[in-house]
Amino acid sequence: MLLVDGAMAGRAVFPTTGSSLFYTNTSSDTNLWWFNYNAGDIPPNSLTNWTNMEVMVDWSFNSSTFGVSNVNTNTRQIFLTFSNWAGGGGGSPWQSVLDIQTYRVYNTMDGMSQPGQFYYDRSNQVVVYYPIGGKNPNTSEIIVPTTDRMWFLYGYAGGAGPHDVTFSNLTMKVNAVDRELEGSQGYLWDHMSLMNFYRVCGSSNITVENCTLGWCGGNAIGSDDGYVTNFNIINNEIGYCGNYGFDAQWAGPVLVSNNYIHDCGMITWQAPGVRVNTNAVVTQNNLFNFHTSAIADDYSANCVFSLNSISNCMFTEEDMGAYYQYYSYSNIIVSNFFQSVGTNYNVSGGYPVNLFRPAVYLDEQSSNTLVSANQTIGCPTPSFLNIAFYNTISNNVNINTNSVAGYDCVRRYASTVLDDGQSSNNVLVNNWDYGVATNVYDATSGSNNAYSTISSNITYSTNAAGIGGLPAGFITNKSTFPTLILQQVFGGNGVQAYTPH
Repeated sequence: MLLVDGAMAGRAVFPTTGSSLFYTNTSSDTNLWWFNYNAGDIPPNSLTNWTNMEVMVDWSFNSSTFGVSNVNTNTRQIFLTFSNWAGGGGGSPWQSVLDIQTYRVYNTMDGMSQPGQFYYDRSNQVVVYYPIGGKNPNTSEIIVPTTDRMWFLYGYAGGAGPHDVTFSNLTMKVNAVDRELEGSQGYLWDHMSLMNFYRVCGSSNITVENCTLGWCGGNAIGSDDGYVTNFNIINNEIGYCGNYGFDAQWAGPVLVSNNYIHDCGMITWQAPGVRVNTNAVVTQNNLFNFHTSAIADDYSANCVFSLNSISNCMFTEEDMGAYYQYYSYSNIIVSNFFQSVGTNYNVSGGYPVNLFRPAVYLDEQSSNTLVSANQTIGCPTPSFLNIAFYNTISNNVNINTNSVAGYDCVRRYASTVLDDGQSSNNVLVNNWDYGVATNVYDATSGSNNAYSTISSNITYSTNAAGIGGLPAGFITNKSTFPTLILQQVFGGNGVQAYTPH
């Protein structure tokens, strides 16, 4: 990373158009140390001077950046500095789905196309920067990171670590990250944090308040497996982080309240803004601009997520959600506002679908979770349940006026997808849904047993013919529905666009 006059410089990236390249490997290829590129995709200069080249490879819900150890231009192979270890999950990471069979090339001179970008020549230890507006770099404040941690809290399990510490009214910026395996959701980068809590450090009564954190290559606060108790993150701005904004897995109780948390995962796209998983309260935060989830974790329990404004998430990654949980139970997601989640459709690829990019995603084995009184605007799939049981979706208001002509993808447009036949005993009651889609609900590929109770739901579509196959418990295209929505939810002024700032 590079900080120039207080702003994060962009990394040189190719293609320079913001698009991606497509690798030719498929899921049947098991060698994880190299992948094949197509002829003519990468400029010859980059292939010849591959020492500095980095590649970000995508697969479903993750992506990782790798160093390049060699390039064979005869066989069109790019060899990685470490194994692409199945993307943090089982099976091969190589995709046969064209929409996510993608990669990008970083840190080459060919990627230096826009003012504000930089390139790091490792061989000569030189940073090359493209000034904005032709400004003389000698008149700028340019900060190059030299360490991956600012604070390191170390201790022992059982509460024997650092305790009763408050960080208040501080500005902390800039740390380095190296090229190493990221792990699922970027958790292996935990140690590269402005504030790093060592694993099983046993800290207690830690408060971070009224601080400005971020503008860094790694995390602002990293405590993956730190076992911190009474962890309070209050009234801070956390932004422009290469990885997480705040990570507190295996910590609790945790309070994350009244923070601006934004623009995280800038280097590790798969990293969410906030990661908490036990006895956490995440409330009244403004979270926006994430390649993947604003809030996500595995094995979470007994958490409350309330009164948060969450917008512009899932704009590159797939198979996650603005709020995402996996193998989780007894959580409450209530009275949150979601806007513009999963709307950046890739309609130019060979498989142009919006693969699992909902506002709220209760993934495998999620149970006894309440999703209630939330509002979504411009979120094509407000909620999605996958192999989930005994959850309740109730009293939510969903308005989606997005439309992509020619693509009739029920998951893209569904208000509540009824899974793929593997969920059961969920409750779906008193939800209001307004959309322009050709299909509002996915009741055809879903299971009739996904919900034990379906009642008092109102759904309206400007394309009335698009609503079909719904189970009992729905009122479709009720004539007063648009008026009710506008008057009761928006005070009669219509749908108002929300600006996070």
